[in-house]
Amino acid sequence: MKRLENLYDVTKRLCGMIEPTGESNTDITRLANLEDTIDLVEKLTKDIVYVARNQSAYENSVKVIGLRADRFITEMREEMTAQPTFTEHQIQQLQSKIHTITGDGEVMGLFNELLGVCAG
Repeated sequence: MKRLENLYDVTKRLCGMIEPTGESNTDITRLANLEDTIDLVEKLTKDIVYVARNQSAYENSVKVIGLRADRFITEMREEMTAQPTFTEHQIQQLQSKIHTITGDGEVMGLFNELLGVCAG
């Protein structure tokens, strides 16, 4: 697991930050960083899809790797289609609008619970 953390940290540093800030000059760089990150993820995903073709291989070690790659693809597909996700900014906007309508009462608390976030 330590190796994975190191790979992730190094990759994040190489690709750069991608979360938008709302400041135009910074976000130009963030968009370029996002494009690099997407390109990398696309290439790695294609590699994994290619390896998944080995899931029915005769050699056990090849088959195990192919099955693991296929399981990853299936899990990612399920995760991407499971439910909508919201950015922190979108959640804050929704909270603000709901708070304007309902105040700090029970409805606001239920709304935050539905979103899976803490109020405040």
